Amino acid sequence: MDALTQGTDSLSDSDSGDNATTTSASASSGTSVSGSTETSDGDGEASRGSGIDSDSDATDSSDPETSSGATTDSNTSGGPDSGSGTDSGSGTDSGSGDSGTAGDSGTDGDSGSDDTGLSDGGGGCGFRTHTQGGWGTACAGDNPGCYRDSHFAAAFPDGLVVGCDVYAATLLNSAAVERALPTGGTPRALLPEEETSYDGSDADPTVNTVFFGQVIALALNVAFDANDDFKQDADPVPLGELVIVDPASACLGMSVASVLAEANLALGACPSPLSPADLTACAALINESFSDSEALCSDRLALPDDDSSR
Repeated sequence: MDALTQGTDSLSDSDSGDNATTTSASASSGTSVSGSTETSDGDGEASRGSGIDSDSDATDSSDPETSSGATTDSNTSGGPDSGSGTDSGSGTDSGSGDSGTAGDSGTDGDSGSDDTGLSDGGGGCGFRTHTQGGWGTACAGDNPGCYRDSHFAAAFPDGLVVGCDVYAATLLNSAAVERALPTGGTPRALLPEEETSYDGSDADPTVNTVFFGQVIALALNVAFDANDDFKQDADPVPLGELVIVDPASACLGMSVASVLAEANLALGACPSPLSPADLTACAALINESFSDSEALCSDRLALPDDDSSR
C-alpha cells in the first residue's frame, strides 16, 4: 500500500529537546538501519548523488523545542542558528548552527519525560515514539535517555548504522547517540568526514544537519518498537507497517519502514526519489506522532487496513 516503494513538517512534538524534521529511511532490523542500494559503478561501490537539496528555501525540519521557545540545547555544538526564517524545529538550539534559510521545523519539545503515546485519535494509537531531542537526553529518572542506555546494545549489537552502503555513519553505543543528538542545520547528505564511527567521545564529528538526527531518532523508534516495554499496549502491528496518511506529506501512502529506508539512501547520497528536506519532514512527522499524549495520531499515521490514501 506504499505509494512509493523506494523513495515539511512543522508538527511540534511535546517532547522538549528535539531538533529534527524530515524523513524516509530503511526498515530497521534491530541491528542496522542503513538503506543500502546496490547502484554499482565500475568498481562495485554504490554511486551517490549530491544529497543536497538545491532548494535553499526548503523547510529545515529539525525538531525545535516548541515547549519553551528559547531553550538552549546543550547537546549540540556549533554556531547559532543563522536561518533567516523562524526556526520552529530546532528551538533555540544554541549549537546546532542551523543554516537553513527557511523555518526549521525539526526540533520538537521532547522534554525527555516518559510520554504515554496514547491519544483519543483513530487508527495507529497505542504506539510510542520519541523525537531526536528526547533520544538525546542524558538518563534521568525514567526518561528516553534511560531507555536508550538500557536497550541500545540489545537492539544494535553491531552499532546503529545510518546511511547507505559505504556512505554511512555508525553509532557504536548509547553514549554516541546522546552526544550526537539533537542536530540542526539544513537537510543534506552526510559529508565524507561524517561517514565514520561514533563512540560518544570528543573525537566524534559534529554533524550540522537535522536530517542526521531525524534518521537516527526514527531508527531508534522503529527498533525499540519490537520491545513490549516500549509500546503502550500489546498491539502486534509493528510501527514500521503504519502508513502516512497526512495529505500534506511528501511521503503520503508510504509505510514507516519505507520512509526509513529512503531516508537512509538520501542520507548516504545514494539515489532516492525524495530529497533530504522531504525525508527530514517525513521522519519528523513519524517521530512526533506518538510522543505527545495529545497527539492526533490518526491524522498522521494509520494502521495498514485503515490507510485512507489507497
